[in-house]
Amino acid sequence: MRPPRPAMQGDLDGLCGVYSIVNAVQWALHTGNAAAWASKHAPKRLSWAEREALFDTLVTPLGKRRPLAKFVTGGISALELTRLLRISREWVFAHRSAELVSRRPFYGQREVAKRRVIRLLTQHLAMPGSAAIVGIEWTLPHWTVATGLSRKRIRLFDSGYGVFLTLKGVSFRGAGRANGVKPGDIFLLRLSPKPSARAQRP
Repeated sequence: MRPPRPAMQGDLDGLCGVYSIVNAVQWALHTGNAAAWASKHAPKRLSWAEREALFDTLVTPLGKRRPLAKFVTGGISALELTRLLRISREWVFAHRSAELVSRRPFYGQREVAKRRVIRLLTQHLAMPGSAAIVGIEWTLPHWTVATGLSRKRIRLFDSGYGVFLTLKGVSFRGAGRANGVKPGDIFLLRLSPKPSARAQRP
């Protein structure tokens, strides 16, 4: 199955957090189908119109919290991303009858050993229906979607044209320099095609 194409972020907006959620949901649906979950019962990937609808669903509440221009120019915090993931869970449940579960395994930890992060990301992304949203320092703080790891790289499904990160250049001791990652800004997402109960909130 051909991989989907990520929705691309505008060059002048700071809504990469919203794009990362839309792209993470799409990637989780893709890997679930590629692994043939429950055969014909696997949820389909999002159409372009559905991606637009999910994007609109996520942007609307941002404008209710404070002027939308603040998010467009200043970006989205980890707290706001957590809130948007709750909304995304409801949307996915309504449109795909599937549960979107997210967690922050390193929340509150200022420093984490690189090997520990790599091991967890590798294990998580090997499962069907999985994706990871990662906050990273590029030229500016940026939210992106990690889809898998090799010995040297983290593969990305990115709204800003990024294809991969070189593991050697990534620091998991916090932001503040190029390719710096705050451990608490790693969100692991898992999509289950057979909902049995409401997922715990992220």
